[in-house]
Amino acid sequence: MKSKFSEYISEFLNFIKVSKNFSKNTLISYENDLKQLQKFLFVSLTGKDESKFESLAIDLNEIDINILKSFVSELFDKSNKLNKKPKNYRRDYSAKSISRKISTLKAFFKYLKRKKYVEKNVASPLIFPKQKKKIPYFFSQNEMSELLDDRKSIDLSLIDKAIIELFYSTGIRLSELINLKIGDVNFSKK
Repeated sequence: MKSKFSEYISEFLNFIKVSKNFSKNTLISYENDLKQLQKFLFVSLTGKDESKFESLAIDLNEIDINILKSFVSELFDKSNKLNKKPKNYRRDYSAKSISRKISTLKAFFKYLKRKKYVEKNVASPLIFPKQKKKIPYFFSQNEMSELLDDRKSIDLSLIDKAIIELFYSTGIRLSELINLKIGDVNFSKK
């Protein structure tokens, strides 16, 4: 049975607003992600311009994993119409943003399955893209010396300097530093 896709989106957003207590920004992100899917479905299934995507009526069981994979691959495509803003503006989605969009799809189709609007959660096999690992920034020896220099204007207590020095010099984890007890220090071996 065909129904307006926007009604499913509204129902889902209302559900997560009430039951999950998500923040306003999270709800806005979920809504934007699902409307982006709606535009994609409208253009893909009707071949029409996306301007009337709100009118999309669809049998949800027509949506399969291949359609969702196409949608996700479009997110990676920098020349895609869905990602374009006005002239000369291109939107590139990071792996983190695409992961959130996939997470939205999984939650949406899980909800639709639970409500028995679909026979199965077609989004569950979607795979999250690999995230880039950020290289940590560290202070140089000169920067640390400058920070701990008594003649500088930064007013650090002796304990603050000791904590910074221990943290920097040993590479100790923050959790280990926080839980460090005086009995844990071997003063005889320095």
